[in-house]
Amino acid sequence: MRRTPAVATVAETVATADAILADVDLSGDPAEALAVLIGMSWRTLEQVGDALTVSRPELTRGEVRRALLRIRVRIARLVDEGRRQGRFRTDLPTDWVVTTIIDLIHAAAADVDAGRVAPDEVGWVVATTVIQALVASPGSARSELADCHGRQ
Repeated sequence: MRRTPAVATVAETVATADAILADVDLSGDPAEALAVLIGMSWRTLEQVGDALTVSRPELTRGEVRRALLRIRVRIARLVDEGRRQGRFRTDLPTDWVVTTIIDLIHAAAADVDAGRVAPDEVGWVVATTVIQALVASPGSARSELADCHGRQ
């Protein structure tokens, strides 16, 4: 990455987030590890998003992707491990699941800022939403969607 002040701010914020995520024990049950990861890091991941938003005009798409890569890889590994253990659904692309988790964290942080979710509950709210989406039976969701659209 180029070293403009904006890039330096993003790099520092991402390094902080990566350090927090590195401290999360990802062994054992993937659902529990994901819940802990979300609970411990949601505010930091929101700060990364804020730094990227402010710096976006000065960053290329490649710089944004590189800034988020370690965070995305850490979450993706956990999702993939849950799939290997048969705990998480496999019908959605991993990149989509990771994007959904990160975007849900940003949405939850916005709800905290707006007073709709208490800061001490947001980790639980996001983790519960994510885990329920990951362990849901993909067949039933597809059937319901097909019925809604007149397909079978």
